[in-house]
Amino acid sequence: MYLLKQVRIAVVGPPDSGKSTFISKAVKVLTGRTVNPDALMKEIHYSDGKDIYGNDDTRTIKCAKIFCNYVGLELCFYDCPGHEEYIDQIKQGINAASLIIFIHDYNREEESEKYFDFIKELLPENKSLVWVKSHYPVIEDTKPYCYNFDTELGEGNFRSTIFSLMKQIVEGKSIDFIDIETEAISLLKENIDPTKHNVIFFSGGKDSLVGLHLIKQAGLLDNFTVCVPWSGFDFPEVNHIINLYELLFKKKFFKFDNSLGLNYQRNTPYELMEAKALANERFIKEKNIDLVSIQFRASDEGVRSKDHYIVQKENHIRFSPVFNFTEGNIWRYIQKYTLPVCELYFEGYRSLGDCYVTEPCMPHFKTVGEIIRYINEHPHTTERDGRKAQDNSVPFAMEHLRNKGFF
Repeated sequence: MYLLKQVRIAVVGPPDSGKSTFISKAVKVLTGRTVNPDALMKEIHYSDGKDIYGNDDTRTIKCAKIFCNYVGLELCFYDCPGHEEYIDQIKQGINAASLIIFIHDYNREEESEKYFDFIKELLPENKSLVWVKSHYPVIEDTKPYCYNFDTELGEGNFRSTIFSLMKQIVEGKSIDFIDIETEAISLLKENIDPTKHNVIFFSGGKDSLVGLHLIKQAGLLDNFTVCVPWSGFDFPEVNHIINLYELLFKKKFFKFDNSLGLNYQRNTPYELMEAKALANERFIKEKNIDLVSIQFRASDEGVRSKDHYIVQKENHIRFSPVFNFTEGNIWRYIQKYTLPVCELYFEGYRSLGDCYVTEPCMPHFKTVGEIIRYINEHPHTTERDGRKAQDNSVPFAMEHLRNKGFF
């Protein structure tokens, strides 16, 4: 089984033109899945109603990535900010995109035209561009590659727009299909300096496995130290598979305690996660690490969807070779290279964290192929379904923790 090819679609337009609405409705039409509102628009959802810049917490300030599958392709919508002051985030989406959709607000024609003058200066010559008119009361197309939708006209109007767009994409008219495995290896070779102190944080989970294997494929395994953040509350099965991976990769793994002496008898799940974030930061600083590879993915909706594959922190660089992988493609990669995985994945666990805050959330399986089939057939579920005791331990837990350095 091959990895799914990916098409990246940057959705751009002036503020409040309907970009986030367009993406959420597109995913709903194509998969039946309702996109978590936290994955769109806002970066931080603190209870005071303000974003980290003090603005009302309704504007898009980070480029979110929203994934779904359609007829054997993986679609990634980039929800780009509308406000021009977030130009770097707009560029991030445009530069990554195979196709750019410009949302032209029919109710604000002049503003939309001016905004397009701003956007077109950012557009590379080789990018495909289509126009979508929002709040548009006329159903008929006005010109080739110009589509219309109005949320007030009902779902039928929007379904027609989406499926016309999908037809153009599937036919591949001037649109690049991205091989994410080849891309990941290229990004590793471009961004890893062999003369620097490079470390991969390895958890023993499926993402860590694929990240380490990609490093090996890029010929950079000797340029990384493998470190295992270890709290003491991990599943025994995870410890077993980590020992197996040491033999598989013929490399010594180094464990370090990131619990800071806390435990689940005296402390809350949030306090344990906060301790891990602090311990990881201390370790990076004490060991003078220049770059740490952590296997986070944009497809893990919420605050991670607004991350980037490479981020310059205060004293180090964070990099993720699996950033553009979805959960489905992670499993396809594992299947492609027949890599061994922790047995808990076949016992209903979809994501692995501390044993006290992780539980099964899907049926038992015998093969990786069965796991892939389940994920494809249940787009309304997520791999975080078994981690709710952790993610929902306090209001806005993951937003606060990411701000503190939690991976």
